[in-house]
Amino acid sequence: MPSENTVLLNTPPSEEVNRGSPFPRDAIQAFVYGVLTEIGNFELAQLTEAACLDDELALESVALVELQVAIEDHFDLRLDPVRIVELNSLGRIIDYVLAQATEPRLLGKNTRRPNTERGHP
Repeated sequence: MPSENTVLLNTPPSEEVNRGSPFPRDAIQAFVYGVLTEIGNFELAQLTEAACLDDELALESVALVELQVAIEDHFDLRLDPVRIVELNSLGRIIDYVLAQATEPRLLGKNTRRPNTERGHP
């Protein structure tokens, strides 16, 4: 039987973002915690809002990049890796993801540079 976290991890993000986030904060938290249990072999009990990447979690740089890429891919966002390191605690990182998801824009549209190779504009 799938856990609550499994359901949230497999929920596709919304297409449009207007005012406010299309993702509840607890869904972002569940996703971040789920990724960390997979890539860092952490128990859910170790993952708290106050847990820091460099202290309690001792997250290596490769795992940090995996976390960032997983968040970006799942929520269709672009995050600043330096900002994630500066924020350090899981609670502040979750708030940062929430703030990025709250920005008014259409997800999935023009989030990447256009392909200019082979004469494409």
